[in-house]
Amino acid sequence: MIHLESTTGDVIEDVTSEDLSTLTVGNPLIWLGTAAGNTVGCSGIAIRDYSRRGGTGGSGGGIVDIMMNAETSQVLIDKPTQYAGGGALQVDFGNGAQHVTIVAPVPGWQKLNTTGAQFVVLGA
Repeated sequence: MIHLESTTGDVIEDVTSEDLSTLTVGNPLIWLGTAAGNTVGCSGIAIRDYSRRGGTGGSGGGIVDIMMNAETSQVLIDKPTQYAGGGALQVDFGNGAQHVTIVAPVPGWQKLNTTGAQFVVLGA
């Protein structure tokens, strides 16, 4: 849905994925990555009021809602939520994302690939 590579200072706000109850989603819905040939990932990114309704991941697994790679840094994720069925909200830290703050995530959310990542969760 949204794929940023090596960007700085972006705001993703009020993004919602609706009517996914019968669809299989195979890719992250928001992906913060690094452009080919670059060693600097996304930084200074704010994701506010992201939500997903329904949906399942490939092979019956969960949907990765927000995915970061190890070069991602300084990210604010404010009030991410998942509702109306489907898999739990998932945030993938890419085994190394740095200085990530998650504020008020939906109960039952899942953290993936946290090895080497630096993050704090407020209001969980």
